[in-house]
Amino acid sequence: MAKSNDGSSIAWFLAGMTVGAAVAVLFAPKSGQETRQSISEAASRGKDLAERKTREVVEFGRDAYTQGRDLADSAKETGKEVIDRGKKALADLSPNAEASAAPEASPSADS
Repeated sequence: MAKSNDGSSIAWFLAGMTVGAAVAVLFAPKSGQETRQSISEAASRGKDLAERKTREVVEFGRDAYTQGRDLADSAKETGKEVIDRGKKALADLSPNAEASAAPEASPSADS
């Protein structure tokens, strides 16, 4: 079963990356200055990744909104066309239905 790719997947990925980086930094045999620099670099990479993913999610949302709006407009137009065709078909049938429903004038025996 396929999972949908939504914002929670990205959040979990970023959380896992952050925890992994923190554990790696804490257990790495480095001096304090090297550790601080590693933390700073990891934070910078995390920030860049978060910004990039945010832009991707926003762009995806805009595209989905545009596609949804276009689909709704198309459905609206199709609905109008169907209603117009139905009205025309009903109008075309109405005169015929009245003519066939009206009794024909037959010569009366009285004349």
